[in-house]
Amino acid sequence: MSYLLAALLTSLSFAILNNLNGIISRKTSALAFSLWANIFGVILFMPLVLLVSDFDISDNLGYIGLSALLAVCVNLGFLAFITAMRKGSITVTGVIGGSYPAVATLIGLFAFSNDVDTPELLAIILILAATTLSALNTKPRLFIRNLGTSGAIYAFAALLLWGVFYGLIETVVEPLGWFFPVYLAYVVGLVLFSVIAIARGETKIFKPPTNKWLILIAAVLSVTGSSMYTLAVTSGPTAVVAPIAGSSPALFVVIAYFLFKEKLLKIQWFGIIFTVFGIICLAIVRS
Repeated sequence: MSYLLAALLTSLSFAILNNLNGIISRKTSALAFSLWANIFGVILFMPLVLLVSDFDISDNLGYIGLSALLAVCVNLGFLAFITAMRKGSITVTGVIGGSYPAVATLIGLFAFSNDVDTPELLAIILILAATTLSALNTKPRLFIRNLGTSGAIYAFAALLLWGVFYGLIETVVEPLGWFFPVYLAYVVGLVLFSVIAIARGETKIFKPPTNKWLILIAAVLSVTGSSMYTLAVTSGPTAVVAPIAGSSPALFVVIAYFLFKEKLLKIQWFGIIFTVFGIICLAIVRS
């Protein structure tokens, strides 16, 4: 499969997924959603990881350890993302979180010594500046004070954590294969969220939620998107794959506009439009 096609499938999967995440986040706590998404991911895709994984564990312990650390990043990013959706705007959260290509591209450029030219740098700056505008749901002087209550700080945390994961995942894909790092992320997430739930005394979340079928669909879309991404970086550079895969906010915003009908300030729509524009520009110049 062409890495460009795999990157586009990643974008489509994540656009649909993030709208579904918005629906689920209104009915299920962030921790319960995160836990059960990982439970379904581990169960459903165990046969596939056994089928496609072919490497010597003893010779790749360092890469497995790095993959586990990246798994913590992507899972904490998801927890922050759903928390942001519950606290604030689904549309704004989806756009900010979906802007991870800007961070992933920067990491890919520095980590893998890819060249960057002026149009790419300008597109990245535009994305990061525009995501900040999209989070301005109040007067600028009150923005910092309201970051936590608006959920924006969690959305930016997801942006950074996902940027780290998708920027560095290429490092472990070559020795471990395209699917094992994705599956390991679900195993690590299951352990991580179980420990958090027990530590908080929130053992009730181990009971299947009422919207478990929606979470099951979300898990399938998540695994599909992440797998297509890791498959893409096996044959294409991260600095090209990340922007194309991350163009999902364009479709996400269109669906979210009709699905959630959220009332946002003009400056937020301005930020959303230019964030999407910046991501598309980055995808074009990198392809």
